[in-house]
Amino acid sequence: MAPARLKFSEGEKVLCFHGPLIYEAKCVKTRVKDGKNQYFVHYAGWNKNWDEFVPESRILKHNEANLQKQKELKDAHYANVQAKKQIKSDAKKRRAEAAAAAAAAAAAASASGPSSSTSSGGGESSGRQREPSVSSVQSSEDGRRRRRLDTPEQTPKAVEDKKLVDSSSETASDTEGRRKGRQEQTVETEEQFLTKVEVKIKLPDELKPWLVDDWDFVIRQKKLYNLPARITVNQFISEYVKMKNSSKSSTPNKESAVIEVTEGLKEYFNVMLGTQLLYKFERVQYADILQSHKDTPLSEIYGPVHILRLLVKMGPMLTYTQLDEKSIALLQAHIQDLLRYMVRNSERLFSTDDYYVAPPEYHRRGM
Repeated sequence: MAPARLKFSEGEKVLCFHGPLIYEAKCVKTRVKDGKNQYFVHYAGWNKNWDEFVPESRILKHNEANLQKQKELKDAHYANVQAKKQIKSDAKKRRAEAAAAAAAAAAAASASGPSSSTSSGGGESSGRQREPSVSSVQSSEDGRRRRRLDTPEQTPKAVEDKKLVDSSSETASDTEGRRKGRQEQTVETEEQFLTKVEVKIKLPDELKPWLVDDWDFVIRQKKLYNLPARITVNQFISEYVKMKNSSKSSTPNKESAVIEVTEGLKEYFNVMLGTQLLYKFERVQYADILQSHKDTPLSEIYGPVHILRLLVKMGPMLTYTQLDEKSIALLQAHIQDLLRYMVRNSERLFSTDDYYVAPPEYHRRGM
């Protein structure tokens, strides 16, 4: 099949996607590879080492509308970076405050007097007292780490009662054993949490323009996605599973793995959509959907662009899970394969016709 007519010419000034942002560039030369047009671009103000061939989907015409899109995307990216920095800063501050509070509580407990095991301590001298401060600090820190992993929190009274029971019933050797046991638990330390290497999910270049357009439609043009979707998340994933399982290289183990991963993605999508995957402008529509489709999973209502929003966020999410490295690598491979399937079917999955202009009444309700 002959390649499509070139949209950009040699020497033309253009705008080009590189990573999450858009840069000014110049089209140096063109070529056709695997039946697709490609353009060799030089980014304005950058070293020639950055020159590269890019697909047509990454290039935009250099005009006022696209320059405005470049500015808005840059501003949104900068705001996102600053928000992430603030979140990390706030988390460090909370942990520091928690440690200070734990130390103060431990000091207060220590000042209240020796534990009962000292007075009945089987040969221990009165000068050798148990160290409730160490146990209290460890217990407090463990509790706060568990809270960070969304586990139920003990009430202050329950913690205090537990300290009283422990101090009256444990021997020194029991206490030492409990300390070792706590250190061997899988709850990670603050240092481990902060030094984790982020899992990378590479978004194919062909999908980036769809995410940018999606952002532009909702945020700038105040459009909404038609719901229920023309192709729902469940339908899209079912088609992918069918394709994978009909492959000649498919085995029972591979089929089982594909089903397990995709079912997990659907479940995760249903949980994350309302809090992580929608723009503020879409909140009223989401509330309406919850009212009108009370017993319907969200994956049977929302479309491919919404799960694409999830997939680009999966890297940081996977970084802080309790999965082992092998499981993360397997899940990462399946996500990348799912993204490649999206690329091959992008013309069918994504369409500008899936969006409509929100009526004035919707705007009033969202104020």
